[in-house]
Amino acid sequence: MGIDLAVAGLTAALTSLIVGGLATASIAAGLATFPVVATVAIAIGVAVGVGYVVNLIDKKVHFTDWVASKLREAAALYEKNMPTDYNPYSPMFGGMP
Repeated sequence: MGIDLAVAGLTAALTSLIVGGLATASIAAGLATFPVVATVAIAIGVAVGVGYVVNLIDKKVHFTDWVASKLREAAALYEKNMPTDYNPYSPMFGGMP
């Protein structure tokens, strides 16, 4: 589950940056009356494209595996150092109480 969340977060952040940049550029170019339907279609297309590229790159560099392992390490460290605060959440990170 952590792998999917890392990809989704990265994809959402990159998509937001790209769509925001395109919207800003269209306003600067005088296209402030750009149709909403076109904006939605472009945003969906950008999201699909960015998601494809992120997944393609992730298969080569295994970024999400690294993120998931770091989250598991952090959770284990918190459980060890503060068991009364974080022990109920261990199933969320793949461990059993």
